Amino acid sequence: MKKDNLRTWAVQGMKFIIVGFLNTGITMGTIFVLTRLFKVHYIPANATGYTAGLINSFIWNRNWTFKSRGNALRQTLFFLLAFGICYTLQLTLVLLLVEYYSMNPDIAQIMGMIVYTGLNFLINKLITFRKKEIS
Repeated sequence: MKKDNLRTWAVQGMKFIIVGFLNTGITMGTIFVLTRLFKVHYIPANATGYTAGLINSFIWNRNWTFKSRGNALRQTLFFLLAFGICYTLQLTLVLLLVEYYSMNPDIAQIMGMIVYTGLNFLINKLITFRKKEIS
């Protein structure tokens, strides 16, 4: 990998992490408020939290992390597809940890989020917001 490419990956990775911390606050805050204050079951609370984080994530990652000016409709569709894949994997992990291993749902949510974040960065970097190579 060229030095410029490595630097770009590192900078975008750091920005993605910063956006991720903001998303984590929004997502987990929503989940905890819904489950603790409103006694919503953890599954719909999880879906609501991730939806709020998803909207925030697309805006910040498109405009700041990847500085993309590509086709917004294409990017939205790929972003939603990436979200669907990552969300399904994270929710499956949360369900397994809670239902089969009796893990505390809060701990399971955090573990699922780690899996979600890593895979989500790779898909969005390499597919959703990729820069077209100039020959």
